[in-house]
Amino acid sequence: MTGYEDTKMSYNCLTYANPKQGEEVVISGIAGRFPESQNVKEFKNNIFNCKDCITETEYHWKLSNSDIPKHFGKIQNVEKFDASFFGIHFKQAHTMDPMSRMMMEHTYEAIIDAGINPEDLRGTRTGKRTLQNSTTTDNARG
Repeated sequence: MTGYEDTKMSYNCLTYANPKQGEEVVISGIAGRFPESQNVKEFKNNIFNCKDCITETEYHWKLSNSDIPKHFGKIQNVEKFDASFFGIHFKQAHTMDPMSRMMMEHTYEAIIDAGINPEDLRGTRTGKRTLQNSTTTDNARG
């Protein structure tokens, strides 16, 4: 980058770091599931303890595609979901993408992690931002 581009980028960061009154953004809760980790705390402990969270596949799908790795980070208990808690019929929940189910769980957990009662958010101008990693599951099913 040129000096001008560096300065311009720094200015943009400062603009975002100092929002106008009423345009503040708060990131106060976090949640997630990670390989060999049911939550952020377990993930942190696994990282700090240098635990290898990459495991060999159990071959529960056909490995006819040589591009699919035999070792990967597996999320545990993907099939577990309390559909009634989220007001979803169990048959509908069974056909939902597991990533969608987990996204609902993570959102709720992040709100709790922030120390907020989810019911208190009804009718407020509250947004959620999420990050989702792609999965090889759909490509691997034979």
